[in-house]
Amino acid sequence: MDYKDIENLNYLEPEDTFRFGCDCCGECCKTRGDILLNAYDIMRLQKYLGISFRELLVTYCELYIGNTSGLPIVRLRTDARCPFLFHNKCYVQDAKPAVCALFPLGRIYDGERVRYFLQDGSCGTGTGEHTLREWLKPLGPDSEKCCILWHKLIKESMMVVKQIKEENKGLENILMDFMVALMYDDYDSRKDPAGQIQQRIDMVLELPEMLPRFMELEQAGLSADTERMCADAGRGTV
Repeated sequence: MDYKDIENLNYLEPEDTFRFGCDCCGECCKTRGDILLNAYDIMRLQKYLGISFRELLVTYCELYIGNTSGLPIVRLRTDARCPFLFHNKCYVQDAKPAVCALFPLGRIYDGERVRYFLQDGSCGTGTGEHTLREWLKPLGPDSEKCCILWHKLIKESMMVVKQIKEENKGLENILMDFMVALMYDDYDSRKDPAGQIQQRIDMVLELPEMLPRFMELEQAGLSADTERMCADAGRGTV
């Protein structure tokens, strides 16, 4: 489905119903390259697995630089099958990423609100009726707010990073290291997730003022710990 045509999608309201029943075939967990993780996904996975961001990244994910956004993107390693798929069942069922938890629904943020729609496809049994409100409950009460804030973080980061790159050549590597840490690392599962993402938005807006510090690090030949994380996770560009 081409999600760019957002005006013609069949959006669901909270009490609207759809039919779906998972038959545990595991097909939706194989040969996927689109399970992108946002900060809320990472917070939930880290808490559920009891691991650090570095462990999550190196063990289960890959990191690359988005061709359009120019930002670091974290996704699950799912070229063959999801690393959390065991005997056609999800090992992190209670904390799986929003892309997976929403299936067969899709989700977009249109700039005003988060919208949900039923995706095309023949997966599942078609037995069992669900309301949108019921289907969203496992994601928790913070999911929608975090989704909106994540889009704002991406938007602000794209503009600021583009500006810094244009005005300061040679800072790309250290800037990307910093952005990995800012966007994905060091969240506290005991604290308000939305508030923590908002803090990262505020930090992005202050980035231009931090350029002198970037220059000092570059001249000193220093690199952030995120550089090692990126190398371990096989960072590339697409």
